[in-house]
Amino acid sequence: MLSKLLGILGSKRSRQLSVVSTLAQAVLSFKRGQKKAAALFLGAAALSYKRSELGYIAQIAAKLLKKKA
Repeated sequence: MLSKLLGILGSKRSRQLSVVSTLAQAVLSFKRGQKKAAALFLGAAALSYKRSELGYIAQIAAKLLKKKA
């Protein structure tokens, strides 16, 4: 079960969707003046393209930073 889930999360389509959604979050953060969060989302997008698991972790970190601001 876990290996199947990891296979789905690591698929090419999943990585592409993750990158697109993370880039959209970066643009919205930048427009709202949250430059640090936007930079983290851009980094998360780059990580998501290579390893979706790392991208998810970076997205969580950026969202936590956004909540603090």
